Amino acid sequence: MKVLALLFLVSCSTFHKRDKERDLQSQMLRALNDKSVDFATCAKKHGLFEKLGSDRIRVELILDINSKGQVEKFQIDNQSYSNEFVDCMFSVADLIAFPKLKKGEMVNLTQPFIFSR
Repeated sequence: MKVLALLFLVSCSTFHKRDKERDLQSQMLRALNDKSVDFATCAKKHGLFEKLGSDRIRVELILDINSKGQVEKFQIDNQSYSNEFVDCMFSVADLIAFPKLKKGEMVNLTQPFIFSR
């Protein structure tokens, strides 16, 4: 009986931790998606559709978020984008106030965006 109660407590704490991680991930993705209009403006402003010859473009944003909720590392997938477009995307991402993490913690976040003309 005591073992069963202990197992139940351990599994509850695992669920709690998993729920907190999901909540944090949801907050971060929400913060990114709140800026989707600004990211789309970067694509239109810097002629992304004309340069890549497509009406629909998928761009994958890869970020490392530090414990202060700031962008530590910024990367975009391997397509050949103009420096102006990449700089614009960075300037939008860099202004996002992501949730703060535990001291020394880092989160890697990958978020695809699909832009349409």
